[in-house]
Amino acid sequence: MGRGDFDRREFLKGTGWMLGAALAGGCAVGRAPDEARPSSSGRSMANFAAPPMERVRVGYIGLGERGTWACHRVSGIPGIETAALCDLRPEAVAQNKAWLNGRKKPGAMREYKGTDDVWRKLCEDPGVDVVYLCVPAPLHAQMEIYAMECGKHVLVEVPAAQNLDDCWAIVETSEKTRRHCMMLENCVYGENELLAWNLCHQGLLGTLTHAEGGYIHLLTWRHEQDHFRNRFRKEQPVEHNYGNTYPTHALGPICTYMDMNRGDRMERIVSLSSLSAAHPEFAAENYPKDAWQNRKKWLTGDMNTSIIRTAKGRTIMMQ
Repeated sequence: MGRGDFDRREFLKGTGWMLGAALAGGCAVGRAPDEARPSSSGRSMANFAAPPMERVRVGYIGLGERGTWACHRVSGIPGIETAALCDLRPEAVAQNKAWLNGRKKPGAMREYKGTDDVWRKLCEDPGVDVVYLCVPAPLHAQMEIYAMECGKHVLVEVPAAQNLDDCWAIVETSEKTRRHCMMLENCVYGENELLAWNLCHQGLLGTLTHAEGGYIHLLTWRHEQDHFRNRFRKEQPVEHNYGNTYPTHALGPICTYMDMNRGDRMERIVSLSSLSAAHPEFAAENYPKDAWQNRKKWLTGDMNTSIIRTAKGRTIMMQ
């Protein structure tokens, strides 16, 4: 992807002082005029609105437990049509199509199944407006980018990406194609979260200086299941995840309370993890010695504590 003479990523590393000036002047971060933005990829997507659609034709990639639930749930929204269904397993496609037809849900329900790259054909399908991704996390970024390049809006389960380069590639593709790419963080729009948002923005909690959030519960059993979602874990001899691998449920709402990228932004982070004991101990107790769960080297710490400091001087603690 060409960036001309400017590299926005390098530019942002050295312009922290500009943020303070912008805030002092009452500017909202991320709202710079298009011609002032150091990017050759496209215009900012902040406040972008696509033309409204009378009907929204959705194609689903990944029809496991999460994808099946999403397909059933979204099909109940007025104006939604199920345009296409995609999964490696033909039986998963058949089961969802039968469920939709049995309830007389609208849509063409074209089938894409059986091979690792068949998802590309769904993205290329001219009868699909929105691609909904419910596949293992390592596949998210490449599918999001390809779907947008095919002219589709994208909805993706968390996390949208797993490294910084992929994050930039997703942002730049969205800007270039003028297509939405939304991470479906389902804890942002709950009743309690929206109540808290209103309390913050009505000024009833005063000046926000600190927030804490976490996703703390035992998931070793799920990580070690012989389950489709652990396909990539089974293939790799070492679990290379460090840090806080799943912060979004708590961090998403906090970012809306503190107006991240709409007046403030995260600037620094300090992150420390404990040793990894839960995974190897659980594997030793529950699986044969030669099982993949016991052959794997687990590096992910049992507990991570990350402290984030924002440009306005606020702090966020994530665990």
